[in-house]
Amino acid sequence: MSEHDRESGSPAAILELLRESVRRWRFVTAVVVAAAAIALLLTLVMTPVYQATVTVLPRGDSARLGLLGSLFDVSGLSAAGGAGNEVLYAKILVSDDVLEDIIGRTWTYRGSAAPVTLYKVLDIDRHPGVDGATDRDRAELMKRLRDGMIGMTRDKTTGFMTVRVRVPRDPALAAELANALVDRLDRYNIGSSTSRAGRQLRFLAARLQDVRRELTAAEDSLVDFVERNRAYREAPILNQRYQRLQREAEATNAVWIELRRQVELTRLEEQRQLTTLDILDRAVAPVKPVTPDLMLNLIVAVCLGFVVAEIVVEASLLRRAGIV
Repeated sequence: MSEHDRESGSPAAILELLRESVRRWRFVTAVVVAAAAIALLLTLVMTPVYQATVTVLPRGDSARLGLLGSLFDVSGLSAAGGAGNEVLYAKILVSDDVLEDIIGRTWTYRGSAAPVTLYKVLDIDRHPGVDGATDRDRAELMKRLRDGMIGMTRDKTTGFMTVRVRVPRDPALAAELANALVDRLDRYNIGSSTSRAGRQLRFLAARLQDVRRELTAAEDSLVDFVERNRAYREAPILNQRYQRLQREAEATNAVWIELRRQVELTRLEEQRQLTTLDILDRAVAPVKPVTPDLMLNLIVAVCLGFVVAEIVVEASLLRRAGIV
């Protein structure tokens, strides 16, 4: 075979490579088996990581709240859970307010006789306990939690959100953490919602009092005018002034009625905010780890082993042909 045919990857060169591979099948098989064995060994010694998930559906979007939702949108006090913004929920999930509650608790952990903190679970144990944790320990734990251990995704078709938690070695702890995070997220949103509704209610109540005083003043002005000008209908100027006072009283009364309605709606919404999340599926302990994936590792190892074996066989053919 010519050097040109060998370097150009011609069909003849490929056929020769296949023949040589078949002839040296023991070598090829040995390389593939060795790669698979290495992958199996690495998989067995790697720390298994288990993933638990909770499926939730946010409540309280602005469209469902009708007039009150529009009022919140205009005022900038959007109701918690509105618009199903997964980015907002994901940020709240890994916020300091939510994570501090998780960090400050102890958990039942496989291999430990007593409950342990997340510092111990993630091998950040340079301290005697939560109270002894340094700022460096806390920063490292927060980073580990946010960088892949806790996450959230959203199905854009259904609107369902999935909270996921990954924990090394212990599937039961992964499920317990996922459920605890969702419960804490719900409590956070309830507190945020009731706080917003309270501020909104106080604003509306104060505005209602102001408009009530304006309405009383407008009605008194209209009555006083009629009492002092009983024949106002016969005088065009007086009749025009009467109509202006009447319009002012009617407009103020319409504002007062709308504010009363908004106050009642806000009170109802404040009572309705018993939860901000519908939990569709709570987390259960996963059966298999998400990493390492034995089957995937074996497939990749076999493919790499075969490629390495073929490179070696190709190199031997090139040396035999005097090309290299």
